[in-house]
Amino acid sequence: MKTNILIVDDDIDMIELLTETLDDEFIVVSAADGNDALEKATNLQPEIILLDIGLPNISGYEVCESLKKQLPDTRIVFVSGSNTPEARQTAYDAGGDDFIAKPFRIAEVLRKIQLLNKSLCYSKQLKEEVHSVQSTAKNAISSMGEMGGVMSFSRSAAQSKNTESLLKDLVNCLSHSFNLDAAAQLTGYGIQKTLNTTGRSSPLEAEMLACITSESERIFQVGRRLVFNYPTVIVQVKLADQADNDLLGRIRDNVAIIVEVAETAFERIINTRIIERQAELSLKAMDVSKTIIATLDANFREQSGSSLRIFDDLSDRIDEELMFLDLTEEQESKVKSIVKNASSQAADIYASGKAMDEQFEKLLIALKPVDVNTVLELESIESSSEDELENASDQVDDNTILF
Repeated sequence: MKTNILIVDDDIDMIELLTETLDDEFIVVSAADGNDALEKATNLQPEIILLDIGLPNISGYEVCESLKKQLPDTRIVFVSGSNTPEARQTAYDAGGDDFIAKPFRIAEVLRKIQLLNKSLCYSKQLKEEVHSVQSTAKNAISSMGEMGGVMSFSRSAAQSKNTESLLKDLVNCLSHSFNLDAAAQLTGYGIQKTLNTTGRSSPLEAEMLACITSESERIFQVGRRLVFNYPTVIVQVKLADQADNDLLGRIRDNVAIIVEVAETAFERIINTRIIERQAELSLKAMDVSKTIIATLDANFREQSGSSLRIFDDLSDRIDEELMFLDLTEEQESKVKSIVKNASSQAADIYASGKAMDEQFEKLLIALKPVDVNTVLELESIESSSEDELENASDQVDDNTILF
């Protein structure tokens, strides 16, 4: 693309000479006085201006000072017949970049303009490179800050005790670490909680986010809204009017990570609740079981003791009654033998009942909540052989349930 040059001189012949010299390589526009030069420079914004000092209405020095304020990157070359040290100093003070004295050689003017144009191109290229480096550095700094936000949210999400704090941390991360206008919703397991970066959420917003779950895409954009549609976490980001591709890419990558972290934390919170609830129900069941077993144990002890006492009383009464019965000695011995055998069997049952009672006691200990003081007791119970339990149960025959 050709460089724009503005020639400012009240000498028409000079304008024609310079135009003819530069027209092949540059786009040349001319002005005959200072006011015309200011107007055309404002509209054209030329890269180079060839400026005469002695102009009608406004001097070249004044034009130069004014243009340097408007167009600081424009190169201004004074072309004048006043080739004195004072003139050059004043031109320099006004902001001039070079000075060509009249009369001049055409080749000299062309060479200076070519060198100046080359310097301009190099300067422009250098500025673009500096801008690129600054942009890269800025993006790197932004990326580091955003990654810090992701890491900070990961830590807070891992420590969240409930869905309310998790949702609040998620929205705060989107707002503070990424400066995003967003809304988030946790859904699933009978839970639906919605919050946005303004600190509140309307029923309509909650309804609209809930409808997104019917979409099959995980991440998609609708107009100026970027949606992250995960099974239990939904995030909707309102994009800025002029969001560049680099920023949009960073938002996609980082928010996707944040949503996945939030999903994991949400599942952890729900699973913890389920485990705690199951533990609570188990403790209640253990309490009920302990009560039932304790009752059965007491009843078993009472029945075993009562059975033994009944046989002892029966044996005493038979001994007393035999004195009044007309039985032979052999018959009395036989009756006493029968009673003695029955009493012996009752005693054996009572002994087996004591073994069963010991198993009841161990079972009651096992049903106690596990703590430091009962660990050793539980280990002792676990070391009991299955044979011991089987032997105890074998000793109790069907007659036990009759007492």
